[in-house]
Formats: sequence, structure tokens, C-alpha cells
Amino acid sequence: MPVTRYRKRSLLRRILKGGDSDEKIVKRQAKRDIDRIKADPNLSADAKLAATAARSEELGALLQKMRAENEKDKADLAATLEAYKSKNREILAAYQTILDGQNQLNEYIQLKKFDEVIVEKLLGQSMLIKQRFLPVRSGSEPR
Repeated sequence: MPVTRYRKRSLLRRILKGGDSDEKIVKRQAKRDIDRIKADPNLSADAKLAATAARSEELGALLQKMRAENEKDKADLAATLEAYKSKNREILAAYQTILDGQNQLNEYIQLKKFDEVIVEKLLGQSMLIKQRFLPVRSGSEPR
């Protein structure tokens, strides 16, 4: 039986509760069937014993099959959970890389703005120096 999303959730609930409810269901079914066989007035004591043994064998085989399926489903669930955790770690690492890049970019932008402010001040000062100390072409004296 393929493990569907619903079946995984159902298995997870059962695992978290601490037991497989399939076993309880089979045991209840076995008790009802055996009680029905014992209560049947048309069967002899040997027939009741044989029917009880046969039904017990059938239910035992069913229980073994369900246990095997549950173990397979638990293994599938554990593999899926490990894959989820692995992807989650990858996503967190990628997110951390993005945050680091964003911090570097913010730092670069701040430095760039600081450099631009310095360049503007230097250019402004050089313009003042040119205006004060270099003669103007029109022949006037510097201030």
C-alpha cells in the first residue's frame, strides 16, 4: 500500500500516541469472532475449538501482516522526516547566506555613500581653492 499524505499523518498520530491502534482493532475483532464462535449452539465442542483455532490463525497472520506494513510505513515516515530535516537545514543555510549577503550589501552601500560624501566635500574644497587662488580668465584678481 503506498504511503499517502493522509496515511503518513495517521501513522504519525499513532506513533506519537505510543501504540499501533491496528493491533487493538485486530484483537477486538478476534475477541468478537471467538465469542461468536463459542456462542454458536449449532457447533460441537470440537468444531468450536477448531473454528476458534482457525480464526486465531487467520487473525494472527493478519496481525503479522499489519505489523510488517506498520514497520515499513514507520521506516518510510522516518526517511521522509529525515529528508524534511535535511531540506530544512539547506533552507536555513541558504537564508543565512542571504542575510550575510544583505549585511555585506548594506555595509557596501554605507561605505559607498560615505565615499561619495567625502568626494563631494573634496570637490567642493577644490572648487573653493580654484576660485580663491586661480585668476579668473576675465582678468580680475582673486579674492
